[in-house]
Amino acid sequence: MEKSKGLIRLSGLIMLSILLFTATPFISWADTDEILDDPIEGLGATTEVFSKPGLTGDWGGRRTSLAERGVEFSIDFTNTVQSVISGGFDETTRYLGSSELIMDVDGEKLGLWPGCFFRFAAEGRFGRNVLGKAGTFLPVNNDAVFPADPDHENDDVFALTEVTVTQFLTTWFGIYGGLMNTASGDANDFAGFARSNEHFQNLSLLISPVSTRIVPNVTLGAGIVLIPSEKVVGTLTFMNTEESAGSNPFNTDEGTTMVTEWTVNHDVLNLPAKHVLTFALGFDNDFFKLGSDPRLEFPPGGGIPSVKFSSKDESWASWYNGQLTFWTHPDNEERNAGFFLRFGYADDETNPIEWNIAGGVGGVGLFDNRPCDRYGIGIFHTEPSDEWPLPLLGIQEETGFEMFYNVQIMPAIALTFDLQYIDTGLGDGLLVTETPDDAWVGGLRLRIVL
Repeated sequence: MEKSKGLIRLSGLIMLSILLFTATPFISWADTDEILDDPIEGLGATTEVFSKPGLTGDWGGRRTSLAERGVEFSIDFTNTVQSVISGGFDETTRYLGSSELIMDVDGEKLGLWPGCFFRFAAEGRFGRNVLGKAGTFLPVNNDAVFPADPDHENDDVFALTEVTVTQFLTTWFGIYGGLMNTASGDANDFAGFARSNEHFQNLSLLISPVSTRIVPNVTLGAGIVLIPSEKVVGTLTFMNTEESAGSNPFNTDEGTTMVTEWTVNHDVLNLPAKHVLTFALGFDNDFFKLGSDPRLEFPPGGGIPSVKFSSKDESWASWYNGQLTFWTHPDNEERNAGFFLRFGYADDETNPIEWNIAGGVGGVGLFDNRPCDRYGIGIFHTEPSDEWPLPLLGIQEETGFEMFYNVQIMPAIALTFDLQYIDTGLGDGLLVTETPDDAWVGGLRLRIVL
């Protein structure tokens, strides 16, 4: 633990020293600013909502005035009604609400110094979810697990989830640090990312689940970003392994995780393609405590035994996501369609999931009279570790598919129709005396940008 604290403090001191003493002459930051529009590990994502008028309008011109000064706000409110239509542990319907508040600041526009960006974010949720009722190992609703506060897994919660500063010293090199939210990472244009409310809902399609053991949702950390060319972006981040969502981040510092993520854009047969490859190494942590992460779901009523995988204090995982755009509308580049693929592999001695794979097709503007609607169809498979105690507990492989259609009712309002089928990953064992039936889960999600 002392080693973990030292690494995080050292990273912070290095970043602070460079901020205070570097006198590098700056040039135009227009191209640099654009990379913050894509979620990458360690850097907060500027989501697409800033390009859409909010339901509350321009606030009498104040919103535009603030944006011109480098301050942009995103406030959204999401309502989800989800039902276990058949199968699982219990056929039931639940309502869940969530909200996210984000403020992005461009330091140069605000009159500070060039190349500086700040982000502040908070998230909350209320209501109940069907996760435990569906009888699945991975959550059927990503909105139900963020913020990933272990003490409020199915309770109302509101938490500060990001306070970060990013400083570019040149147009190709920058540093960042603070309270980071990793749910913005590993993004895919057609599948989404962990915190997205415009794509799939099953977490198996939004991320590679092998990452959840050593990469927390909210934590303190620092790192660097490299942009060797306009088609390549890389990050290297050191962060605390212990989850800090809903807790004092200075008191949750058990272990250290190193994450490096690289994004490459190129053409395949004149078709746009993007690859994101990530590797994470965790050390100085007690691997692995079962039931300590709300991003992995267990039967209703808890009852998770206090057991560990092993006494190893190191763990690793690697994951990939790729996409290929096979169609773009000739008159509207925002309308497109493409394939996506995710694959992850991890140390099965310390990770409850050994490997995962997911793929499918998605896009925007399938119909000419609905140019802004988003849609997707995906399948996934998750293979748990066969190390003790998972076989004893009855945790098995999980396979499923999901399809959704997101109707853009207004620029600030979207309604998503969602249907999932899951061959559940919980079977006969200490946790479950009887294997639940395969689950059909349907949902309606209304997202409002304020």
